[in-house]
Amino acid sequence: MVAKNKELIVKQSFLGLLLSNYTQLRCLVLFVVLLFTGGYTTFIHREWDNETFISSYLNIPLILIFYFGYKWWKKTKIVSLEEMPIRGFIEIYRDNPEPAPKPKKGLQILNIFVTNPKPAQLVSPHLSKPKAPNRPRIKPNMAKEKHIVFDIVGTCVSFDAYHSAISAAIGPKLLAHNITPKFFGYSWITAAELEFTFLSISERYKPCDSTGLAKPALGAYLPALAKFAKDDEKWFAAAHMWDVSAAVKVGFRGAYCTEYEKEACLEIFDTKMDVMADTLPEMTDKIIEASS
Repeated sequence: MVAKNKELIVKQSFLGLLLSNYTQLRCLVLFVVLLFTGGYTTFIHREWDNETFISSYLNIPLILIFYFGYKWWKKTKIVSLEEMPIRGFIEIYRDNPEPAPKPKKGLQILNIFVTNPKPAQLVSPHLSKPKAPNRPRIKPNMAKEKHIVFDIVGTCVSFDAYHSAISAAIGPKLLAHNITPKFFGYSWITAAELEFTFLSISERYKPCDSTGLAKPALGAYLPALAKFAKDDEKWFAAAHMWDVSAAVKVGFRGAYCTEYEKEACLEIFDTKMDVMADTLPEMTDKIIEASS
């Protein structure tokens, strides 16, 4: 009987053994309090009847009778905390530590082939050290890769269709006031960009991209820069000096085309360009030449 009790104590954690009886008592007291509170609340709201009285208050002695009757049937002795042999439990638990769980056979074999341990670490002496599979050695390409990030609207795609649509819709009315469709379209874009700038400064602009930033904020260029290796050659090409100059500040090499703006205004943006050209084909040729 003593050995059986020791095994039972060893299998249980010390904290669980200490709190098991007291947890039962706490649950019992809480249940009684809830029943009492429910019955008292019903009495306050004037909904008291015989059925409510039975369900609210007669359950309390029944629960107590069942609980202590079960303890009496199990011959449970309730003692105070001072009388419990806590130190003896600690010594038994310390002298009989729980054995380490044995890993499953399938996991043992998987561990051998994945981690490739030394022969002394093999799980079974009957298993030899696995041989590494014959794989062709691939020499890494040490040459730097080259990348170009192009701006799309205003660089790769012009505004000709935009100006043509304005001309077809209100062209004659604009010309009557000596305003060309191209001038009107450019003024419209400039006004929209001005409103965008004010909204951005006041932190009310809600971009639809994943970064939550819009160009020319420097943080808007970082996700594109992070897609390339650190030692790769990274270019940013655009027909907007404000766009290229911001990309250069975060680490790109700049390539600028004057096809759209005509004037670079380098004294305003104060950024060194690696390539400047009047047309896109000329710009790409100069990029290839500068990268070779």
